Amino acid sequence: MGSTGEAQTTPTQVSDEETNLFAMQLVNAPFLPIVLKAALELDLLEIMAKAGLGTFVSPTDLASQLPTKNPDDPVMLDRMMHLLVSYSILTYSLSMLPDDNVERLYGLGPICKFLT
Repeated sequence: MGSTGEAQTTPTQVSDEETNLFAMQLVNAPFLPIVLKAALELDLLEIMAKAGLGTFVSPTDLASQLPTKNPDDPVMLDRMMHLLVSYSILTYSLSMLPDDNVERLYGLGPICKFLT
């Protein structure tokens, strides 16, 4: 019999990094609809869209535009938005702050044109 020359992928050829990523997606999968619904109800995507196409916004800036003033809002928003980044709903960029800390800034992903 002749060989077709095609390599077949076996389960042992999948890297640990890919397996870990898939496991994290499975663990977080139930939370995606909840977090996305909360982001839509808070108008986070609309607020980001108003900032302009290609603009990145910090969780602190977003929290300042919400009707509630919980001091933990930026931290909670950062966690929500980071989950949305993992599903490519949002994008992010890192910004160096004057105190040498790093801040995540979030932007709209391509799918957001259907969500805003």
